[in-house]
Amino acid sequence: PLLDAYAIYPHLMDYWAETMQDDAYLIAADGWVAETYRMLEEIKTSGKPISHYLDMAKDKSSDYRLMGFGHRVYKNFDPRSIILKKRVYEVLEELQQEDPLLDVALELEEKPLKDDYFVERNLYPNVDFYSGILLKAIGIPVEMYTVMFAIGRMPGWIANWKEITEDPKSRI
Repeated sequence: PLLDAYAIYPHLMDYWAETMQDDAYLIAADGWVAETYRMLEEIKTSGKPISHYLDMAKDKSSDYRLMGFGHRVYKNFDPRSIILKKRVYEVLEELQQEDPLLDVALELEEKPLKDDYFVERNLYPNVDFYSGILLKAIGIPVEMYTVMFAIGRMPGWIANWKEITEDPKSRI
């Protein structure tokens, strides 16, 4: 029988909330992509140099963190960020657009790569770093970034839920 998406959703969300705690936090935090994009906007509009934000990130007494850097799996450079950065250029060129946040992102990417603090901690740009610029270029508002993130994961969540519920030995 076909799965009823409306019947699955509440169970899927319960399962997801219990087992995907990092992802659930992302949704609650409005997503790392959105937070990274907002950080780039803040840096651009503040008029403060990038070094100001790098210093705050390095200050142990500060709660400030650079968004879009580091990854729990990729302990060195996130290979997806390299691909996405290239795609940002291609999409902006194809759409004949410019995004002033790209300049901020490029400078913010470059400086930590030359800073021992970030290098020693393997804090390199991750896939979230350029995702917001790409999503904005294709007309997705920042408020929808988390939704876009979730849409991409839904088939995997549904498949996982289906496997678990069909196996009598499985427990959620």
